[in-house]
Amino acid sequence: MLTTMISLKNAKIIGRGEDRIVYQDPVTHNRCIKISRVLVEQEFNIRSIRDWLFWLSRGCNIQYFDYNFIDVLYVRFLQKQKKSRPFDHLPKCYGFVDTDMGKGVAWELICNSDGSPCISLRDCYLQPEILGVHQKKLLRQGLSDFFKWQLKHHIMLREMGLINTLVRQINNSKICLYHIDAIGCVDIIPLALHADWFADLRIRSKIHSFKKKKLAWLYSSTGKK
Repeated sequence: MLTTMISLKNAKIIGRGEDRIVYQDPVTHNRCIKISRVLVEQEFNIRSIRDWLFWLSRGCNIQYFDYNFIDVLYVRFLQKQKKSRPFDHLPKCYGFVDTDMGKGVAWELICNSDGSPCISLRDCYLQPEILGVHQKKLLRQGLSDFFKWQLKHHIMLREMGLINTLVRQINNSKICLYHIDAIGCVDIIPLALHADWFADLRIRSKIHSFKKKKLAWLYSSTGKK
């Protein structure tokens, strides 16, 4: 259900990707709003064979090419699962909102416990000097908890990347990783949503690839795999 119109005309842009622009909510500052760059129902054209197969597998519903739609759909899917703590490493989703930039999705804006902005894994990679020995140890432990959470709750992440994984400082002895973008399953046949054993295989494969391709700089520097 849409809420009262929110004006984003003068709102601060805090993120920009190929598919969406992220604004800080001008009214509720601890939230952000993601707006799709393309109005899928009006502007998206199916071209590739993969897209045709995906469209057919989703009941010919063009909305499945809108990542905002997929995100909210997956959040609702997790809520129905009634598992213990499936959102420990995801921001809270407040659903669709109506803005002067079109329909968007409101999310919790993840910050450190003291209210300061979080750094991302990408920041850690590009600025290795910000991580001392103690911080690297905490980061490895935070990543271990993050990966265990995915496997325990069979959390499907569309894309695991350095830029969309935030490092939240809880205190001097603990950090928590948050995945802030691209959730859900976009496999042509979404078997991972219905078979835990298959979800486990897919997640383990993604984690292995993520560690090998995106986190080698961290594990190689500590001598741990």
